[in-house]
Amino acid sequence: MPIKPLALSVKLAIRDDVGRLLFLKRPDDCDWNPGRWDLPGGKIEALESFDDALRREVREETGLDVTVQSLLAAVEDEADRFRLVHLIFLGGKAEGEVRLSDEHSSFSWMHPGDIDSRELCSYLNEALGSLEVVA
Repeated sequence: MPIKPLALSVKLAIRDDVGRLLFLKRPDDCDWNPGRWDLPGGKIEALESFDDALRREVREETGLDVTVQSLLAAVEDEADRFRLVHLIFLGGKAEGEVRLSDEHSSFSWMHPGDIDSRELCSYLNEALGSLEVVA
């Protein structure tokens, strides 16, 4: 079996003033984890820092400007074409309302304990304990 290339993804657990985290729902017709809840973020571009990639991805996906605070977890996952490493960071959001891009079908602010783990993207099931600690 051929070895898949490795891709690095950064995700941001954005916490609001009452400890809820922002989850985005992936469309039912996407290739990876369709219809499941995810954190904002994505792949890092060449020569981009983690912080810059997080701020860019979150702005593209939600319209929010955010701060990046600390690393929460590193989780390995697998997609059809890649092995993925997700670096999950804790962040805060600036004022403003979420404006979704077409990459996601909906969003929800929720406490990690409020979401059924079967509805999360596969990598988040492993990282949920880290998310519950910060909420």
